[in-house]
Amino acid sequence: AHYNEGWEPVTLQSLYEYCIQHPTKQVAYIHNKGSYHPTEENDKVRHFLMKGIVSQECLHMPTKCSVCSSRFSPIPHPHTPGNMW
Repeated sequence: AHYNEGWEPVTLQSLYEYCIQHPTKQVAYIHNKGSYHPTEENDKVRHFLMKGIVSQECLHMPTKCSVCSSRFSPIPHPHTPGNMW
């Protein structure tokens, strides 16, 4: 489908459906974090998140892992701050 305006839930729903249909495939969720509000800090965060996603550790993560990111936090719930994984 085509949407004139996008938001994360639309993309994540499509990604979820792909994962359900292809449970053995690896996927990455990458987006332009902070680019609509250009600041040096947003650039640093975006580069940090991208560096993790394309790292050798994430590209070749152990099969016992189900997510990889530059940062993972268990508090207040398990999540990847910056939402790139």
